Amino acid sequence: MTDQIKFANDKSAGEKLVGIDFNPGNIGNVAECKQRFAQAINQVIAHKDDAFNQGTLTADKEMLLDEAVKRIIDAQMWVVKAITWGL
Repeated sequence: MTDQIKFANDKSAGEKLVGIDFNPGNIGNVAECKQRFAQAINQVIAHKDDAFNQGTLTADKEMLLDEAVKRIIDAQMWVVKAITWGL
């Protein structure tokens, strides 16, 4: 299902949120890291969409899923900082 979450430019929501194309040093570890975190975001979004479609998305569950996406983005930024530290 996460493959269905695409924008007009063929990027998934997760790819957009992690800035998949922003890697000025063209560092392979950064690209791989961003792709993994994008997949995690897509999984959370797909779960949220499924819960909505099944009528099981409560306000509390939505808040938790939204917070999860924010924390994944935050973690991705810290990991990229750690990978690129001192380069």
